[in-house]
Amino acid sequence: MQGVANAVSLTFQPLLDPPTVGVEEPENLKAAFTIFLHLVQLELEDAGLEAGAIAQYREPFQRFLDRPSVKTTLLSAFTPQSSTLELEIFPRSWADLHLPPLPDLWSWSDLARAYLQKVKALAYAQSVCQRLESPDAQDSLTRETLKTRIFGERWFDETWHEILVEIVAIADRELAGELIDYLLHLDGKNANFLNLFLAATCLASRGDRAEMAPLTATVRDRLRQLCDLPSASLRDRRDADRHFPIALKAVSAIANLSPQDPDTLHWLQTLAQSDAYDSIRMSAVDEIARGWNRDPDTLQWLETLAKTPGSDITRASALRGLATYAPKNSATEPLLKTLIKDDRDWLVREAAVEALAQHYRDDRDTFSLLQTLATGDREPDVRETAARELAHTYPDRPETLSVLQTLAREDADWRVRRSIVRELAAEWLNRPETEAKVETLLREIATTDVDWHVRRRAIEEIARMRITPGDRLDWLKQRAIAEDIWQVRVSAVQAVAAQGCDRPDTAPWLGDRTQTDADWQVRIAAVEQLVTGWFDRPETLSLLQRTTSGDRSWQVREAALHELVKGWKGETDTIETLETLAVEDPSSDVKMAALSELATGYYGRPETLTLLQERVESDPHWDVRIVALQELAAGWFDDSETFSLLKNCAGSDENWAVRLAAIKELFRGWIELPETIALLKERAIRDEDSFVRHAALQYLARGMTDEGLLFEFLRDRATQDPFKSPEDGKLNPRQTALECLCDRYGDRPETVQLLRDRQTQDTDPAVRQFAEKIVGEWGL
Repeated sequence: MQGVANAVSLTFQPLLDPPTVGVEEPENLKAAFTIFLHLVQLELEDAGLEAGAIAQYREPFQRFLDRPSVKTTLLSAFTPQSSTLELEIFPRSWADLHLPPLPDLWSWSDLARAYLQKVKALAYAQSVCQRLESPDAQDSLTRETLKTRIFGERWFDETWHEILVEIVAIADRELAGELIDYLLHLDGKNANFLNLFLAATCLASRGDRAEMAPLTATVRDRLRQLCDLPSASLRDRRDADRHFPIALKAVSAIANLSPQDPDTLHWLQTLAQSDAYDSIRMSAVDEIARGWNRDPDTLQWLETLAKTPGSDITRASALRGLATYAPKNSATEPLLKTLIKDDRDWLVREAAVEALAQHYRDDRDTFSLLQTLATGDREPDVRETAARELAHTYPDRPETLSVLQTLAREDADWRVRRSIVRELAAEWLNRPETEAKVETLLREIATTDVDWHVRRRAIEEIARMRITPGDRLDWLKQRAIAEDIWQVRVSAVQAVAAQGCDRPDTAPWLGDRTQTDADWQVRIAAVEQLVTGWFDRPETLSLLQRTTSGDRSWQVREAALHELVKGWKGETDTIETLETLAVEDPSSDVKMAALSELATGYYGRPETLTLLQERVESDPHWDVRIVALQELAAGWFDDSETFSLLKNCAGSDENWAVRLAAIKELFRGWIELPETIALLKERAIRDEDSFVRHAALQYLARGMTDEGLLFEFLRDRATQDPFKSPEDGKLNPRQTALECLCDRYGDRPETVQLLRDRQTQDTDPAVRQFAEKIVGEWGL
C-alpha cells in the first residue's frame, strides 16, 4: 500500500523490526507488518515498558509474524468485506511458539481492533487519493471537493479523524499543506477547536514536515494561543474550568508536533514554571519527560525541578518522568530515596514512593522501605500509597499480607484502613490458601471498626465473594439489622441479596426489611433488591402495592411507585394505584411522580387527560399543578382545553411559580396567537410578582413581531414598572425592559435618551448602575 511508511511515522521511533518480505509474498504484507508493529509498540509503551524492554521483543515478534497463519490473518484485513479478524490466531500462535510473556495490560483484542481500523482508514485514504488522479470523469475527485465535502463536512466528527489524517499522510506535500491550511481557517470555537487539533495531528503524520516549517510554525502558534490562560489567582473560574481541558490538549499537541525542537522545549519549561493551572504545568513537565528524556540537560532540569521547593505538583511530575523514562540514570534512584526520607511535602514523597515501587522493585531496599513507610510515615496519604504498592508489587511475599492485616486493624486514619481493606480483598480474598483468613479479618473489621466507611467497605468486599456458606449469609443478615449507621445497613442488605440470590428465605427476609427498618434509605434498598432478584414472585407485586400507599416515608412510596411501573406497567392495578396516588397521597413529590408516570406511560387513556386537567385546576400543591400543566402542554398540545387551562393558570393562579410556568408553556407553544401576546402584556403590567413580570417581558421581546408596538411597550415598562428594591427581590423588570431595548433597539436615539434618563432618575441603584455601564460601553 503506497504511503504506508509515511502514514504511520508520526513522531515515532520504531523499536521492532519486521521480518523480511520475499518477492513472492503478497504486496500488502509489508504494509501489514509495518502497521501491526507500530501498534504493537504503542501497546507495549502503554503497558509501561521502556525502550530497552520493548527492544527485547524484536526477535519474538519476528518469529510471530513469520508464522503463515498470522500472515493470513493480517492480510485478511485488506479485503473490502472484512469486518473482524480471527482473533484466536494471535494468542494461540504466541503460545505455540513458546514466546516470552507479554505485559499484564496486554490486550490482543484491542490490538486487533486498532489494526483493522488502521488498515481500513489507510485503504479509504488511498482510494481517495487515487480518485484525485483518476482519468474516469465519473469517479474523479477535485481538490476543492476533497476539502469542502470530505474535510469540510467531517472535521467535527471524531470517528472520521483517523481517515482524514491518513489522507493527509499519504497525499503529496502540496495537497497536504492545502488541506491543513483549510482546517486552520475553519471556525472551530464552538467545537472546542477540534479543527486546530485535527490540523496538528495531520501535520504530525507527515514524515517531511521539516520541509513544511512555515505551516508548522503557524499551527504551533495557534495551539499556543489556546494555552494563554491568565493567572490562576485572577482568572474567572468558570471560564477557566471550561477552557483548561482545551489548554491541556494543546500542550500535548504542541509537544507531538515539534519533538526534539529546542524552542518547544523552552516553551514547555517556561509553561511548567509559570502560574498556569496545576494540571497544565503538570502536563508540560510530563511532555518534557516523554519527549526529551534522551537529552542529559533535560534530565538535569527534571532532577533540579524535583529537588527545588516550591511547586510540589510539578515536582511530583518531574519525579514520575525521571523514573519512567530514565530509570537507569545513576541519579534517579538515590534522588527518590532521599526525597522519600527528607522531603517535607507529602505529594512529592507519595510520588517518589510510587516511582520507587514501580521501577525499582528488584532493589534489595525497596520492600523494606515500603514496609517502613506503610507502618510509620507521618502522612496518611504516604502510608496508604506505600501499603497499596506493597500489595501490588509484592503480593507473594508472606510479610506483605501480615503488614496489611495489621494496618487494616490499627492505622489511625480511616481512609488508609478502607484502602487496605480493598487491597486485601482484591489480592487475597480469592486465593484458596488465604481466603478464610482474610474473610475472618473483614468480618472483624465490619463489626468493630470505629468508622462506618471502613465497615461498609468490608461488607461490600465480602459481598463479592464467590461461594456462599450459610454462616456468611446469616452474618450479613445480622449486620443488616444490628448496624447503627444506615449507609452500612444498605450495603449489608445489598450483600444479602447478592450472596443469597439462590436461597428461598432471602426474598421473605428482604420483604421484612422493606417494612421494619427504621431508615427510609434502607427500606428503599430492600425494595430495589427484591424487585431486581425476585421479580416473578406474586408476593413482590403485593408488597410493592402495599408500600406505595402504606410506607410512612414519601421517598419509599415514590421509589416503590417507580418500581411498580417499571415491572408491572400493564397491570390494571398499577394504573389504579397511580391514579390514587396522584390525587390522595399527602406528599407532593409522590403525586408529581405519579402524574409523570401516567402522562408518560398511559398517554392514550382519556382518563389520564381528565386527571391532569383536574390537578391543574384544583390540586392544593402548587408544584403538582406545575407538573400537571407541563405534562398537558407536552402531551396534549392539540386538545382544545389545554390552551384555556394554561391561560387561566397564567392569569389567576394564586402561586407565582404556577403563573410563571404557565406563561413559559404559552410562549413555547402558542406565541403566534394574539391571545398569548395579550396575556403576556397583561402579566408584564399587572402581575403582583416582579419575577413573573420580568419573565413576561423577556418572552414578549422574543416573540412579539410588531416592532413599533414592542418598542413602545418596553419603553413604558422601563419607566413605569412598580418594582421596589429591596423588598421585591433582585430582578427589576425596569432593568429587564432596558436590557431588551438595548438588545433589539440599541441603534435608536430614543433608547440612548432613555438610558441617560434612567442613569440619573431611576429609584433603584442597580438600574442606575446598569444604565451607566451601558452608556460607558457605548461611549456616549
